[in-house]
Order: sequence, then C-alpha cells, then structure tokens
Amino acid sequence: AEAELICVGAAAGVSAAFGAPLAGVLFAVEELGTTMPTGLRYSTMLCAFSSAVVAALALKWLDLTRTQRLTLFEIDYKQAWAPWEALPFCLLGVIGGIAGAAFIIANEAVHRRRLAAEADGRLTWW
Repeated sequence: AEAELICVGAAAGVSAAFGAPLAGVLFAVEELGTTMPTGLRYSTMLCAFSSAVVAALALKWLDLTRTQRLTLFEIDYKQAWAPWEALPFCLLGVIGGIAGAAFIIANEAVHRRRLAAEADGRLTWW
C-alpha cells in the first residue's frame, strides 16, 4: 500500500513539474512499478493518472507565474534553430552513446574482477 502511494505521488509530482500527466504516470509505472513484486494494479495506475491530471490542472489554475501556462518553467526561443545545428547535436548523441557503451563495458569488467577477487578470498579487486 505504501509503495502504491509513493507511485501515485511520484506521478503527480512529475506531472506538475513538467505539465505532462501521461508522462508522470509512465514514469511511475516504469521506475516504481518494476520494484513491486506483484507489479502495479490497474487501480493504482488510475489513481496515479487522476492525481497527475489534478496536479497539472491545479497548477494551471493557481497560475503561480502569471503566464497561463501549464509548466513552472519553460524556454522561449527568440529565433528558430538553424538546420546546420542538427549535425553537432547528432554528433553529441553518437559520442554520448559510445561513452555510455564504454562505461558499461568497463563496469562489467570491474564487476567480473571483483567477483574473481571475492572467490579468491582477496579484499581488493585490483
């Protein structure tokens, strides 16, 4: 019951922060629902969606920033991005993917060495 309430609260929080009720529910299902042994019930997801919608609408109704917008923060671009800027962003994405893959490979290698050190009775893996 407590984990389900945490799931509902997380959905409402993400929804209020980003102005996206469905994203709040999907976040809660993906991140918190996988830790529960029986998974999430439909009633929990319905409550999470309801709380997310209510949080988003209440934030819009309160209008804390006096902008009549759904989110607390927003970026207004003064000019559109140029088409040539897509290439550096794609390059950054590829570099980030390669760096992430290298980190996973290094982490697996360290994990294997730690397991081998533990099997040998050593305290350190290096």
